[in-house]
Amino acid sequence: MATRIRQMTEKDTSSFNLAEWWEGEGAEVLAFRLSLPDPPTAALGSDDIRAVVHWLKTPRLPRSGSFAEEFEIYLDDYYYELLRKNCSRYDHRALFGSRRNPDGTRTEMTVEEAVEWLLASRTP
Repeated sequence: MATRIRQMTEKDTSSFNLAEWWEGEGAEVLAFRLSLPDPPTAALGSDDIRAVVHWLKTPRLPRSGSFAEEFEIYLDDYYYELLRKNCSRYDHRALFGSRRNPDGTRTEMTVEEAVEWLLASRTP
């Protein structure tokens, strides 16, 4: 199956669980993820980065309705890859993981902190 999908999509399928897709998110989600183009390498502006980081940090629940409403929650991998390809300082754990403060509480970077972190890798 992997060879056939690779021939049809010209995509590397190694990151997809093709052998046991039924135990994952289901055939529809697998097909959606495979159908997405690879994220482009582009000059993202600070507003673009802010919008992507905000989208990724906002909790989302599945919704029923239009195709876009039902599948928008599955764009996460696409957006993570978009940031990875276009921001040299991208570090998933630092940006989206929790960290322990000196007082022992755990927090995550805010959207603004994450945007500043990603933009710091740019040259003026």
